[in-house]
Amino acid sequence: MRVKLSYSVDIEKIIEEVSMLFDYVADKEYSVNNQVERIADLLAAERPEGALALMQKMRTSLGEMDARLADLSLILEGYIQYEKQQNGGNDELLEGGSTMDSTSGDAVSGEGDVEQPDGSEV
Repeated sequence: MRVKLSYSVDIEKIIEEVSMLFDYVADKEYSVNNQVERIADLLAAERPEGALALMQKMRTSLGEMDARLADLSLILEGYIQYEKQQNGGNDELLEGGSTMDSTSGDAVSGEGDVEQPDGSEV
């Protein structure tokens, strides 16, 4: 079961926080790469049951990575939107000049404050 966590971070620390949270993805990627090698070895040794079990574990890891990337993407989309508003909509002032538009679930509100949890989320 997945639950939604919510906490606040100073706007100046958003990139640093996303970077720390992205470390989880990097760790999982390392694990998935090891699983790929082990699956290949199991298949070469004609051990399909072990390969299948590890494939299922790998699919779970990939799903966890995807979920974290989706969360981080929403945070960055909200941050980019906030930066655009602060810079008068001038994309050129943003590093990378992204033009992504966040339509919902912004991690950052338009007033410049990080959204606060309302207590209804677990």
